[in-house]
Amino acid sequence: MQSNKKLFFFTVPILFSLLTQQLYSIAASVIAGSYLGNGALTAVGNAGTILMLVLMVSGGLELGCEVLFARQIHSEDQSRVRHTAYDILITGISCGAVMSLLLYALSDLLFAWLRIPFAIQADTRTYLLIYLGGVVFSVVHDLSRAILTALGESRLSFILIFCSSVTSIGLGILFVGYFHWGVAGSALAIVCAQLCGMLASLYCLFRRLRRFPKSSVPYRFSPGNMIRILKAAVPTISQQSFTVLGNLLLQSGINTLGDQISGGYTAYTNVITFITMAYVAFGQSASIHTATYAQESSSLVRSGQRFLQRCTWVYSAIICAVILLFNKQICRLFLNAAEVPDGFDMMYQCLLYSLPLLLLNTPKYLCEGMLRGMNHGGAFMLSNIGGLVLRIASTLLLLPYLHWHALLIGSTIDRLWSALYAGIHLQRTTH
Repeated sequence: MQSNKKLFFFTVPILFSLLTQQLYSIAASVIAGSYLGNGALTAVGNAGTILMLVLMVSGGLELGCEVLFARQIHSEDQSRVRHTAYDILITGISCGAVMSLLLYALSDLLFAWLRIPFAIQADTRTYLLIYLGGVVFSVVHDLSRAILTALGESRLSFILIFCSSVTSIGLGILFVGYFHWGVAGSALAIVCAQLCGMLASLYCLFRRLRRFPKSSVPYRFSPGNMIRILKAAVPTISQQSFTVLGNLLLQSGINTLGDQISGGYTAYTNVITFITMAYVAFGQSASIHTATYAQESSSLVRSGQRFLQRCTWVYSAIICAVILLFNKQICRLFLNAAEVPDGFDMMYQCLLYSLPLLLLNTPKYLCEGMLRGMNHGGAFMLSNIGGLVLRIASTLLLLPYLHWHALLIGSTIDRLWSALYAGIHLQRTTH
């Protein structure tokens, strides 16, 4: 019971941090759909698909940073802690700048690949370019919080991301709803929030670093630390790159179905991604819990798994009840049923269909998390990437015949494959 309590309070900060991070995209989509209409919502959705490439790299760097810094603070030479933090921040600034320039240079190619309708290309490009101007702020903000988390300041890290998200929402309403700056205002609100979040994170970080002794050696950037960060980031970036590639392919196919369906898909994806973040958090907790106790006590591992299963079932029941009771209200946050009836109907039906899929999320994310914690990387990748490949292939093959309903078939195949493969592999491994 005591270990389950510890596991619960370990999971909660991860859960709320992931959910809060999703508020950026949720807020941008809600504001665009409410104030600017379906065209702006579709433009934001297409730009967001491209910007996932940035989030992919940022997430990998964040993990690499945590690995490197955790090793440093447990080493005997505490005087190097400050210098390691500086190396991490410089690496983040460099990678953020390179990603911004690279995506700017490839923007025309990506627009053609995504088949973005001509009517929304101007808004999509405006949103993308403004957001790219703040990528460095976002990356440094994430890495600063990662260092704080490695220093044991997970609560402070959560507070920082929460304040940044609230600032983004407030500025979005101000810039779009009051100043009428359109799509540009929506992107500018996120960039300003990221800038404020970066400054606040750096302030908290530098105050925390004062507790460590100064090095007698003047600071010089260490390319070795940059290489170590990038090496630790490669597995995460590789895994997420498949997800991003799949989303780009799906967005390309959805864009051929018209603006209304594309807008409905953007809204639906935002809601489902937000819901799924809780399962991701439980999966991460399963990974860490399994890695911690796998060598000590298999009974503790199984006990933690059963506890997390109960948590996910309760969460699934709550989400199902909310969707059943407030489905139309959720859809109205993003779309006007009178203006975009096809997009509204598509989102409404997809949310209803997603209810049985939630039941498959529990075995998928928990079993994959345990495989990762047991260091079965090959099985984890085959479950995760295999499901994604099946979803993309089946969706694109069925899209010309089943219209947007092909999305639901693809998602079902993905969840079934991952839940069955990860569950069976885990059963064989543990018995």
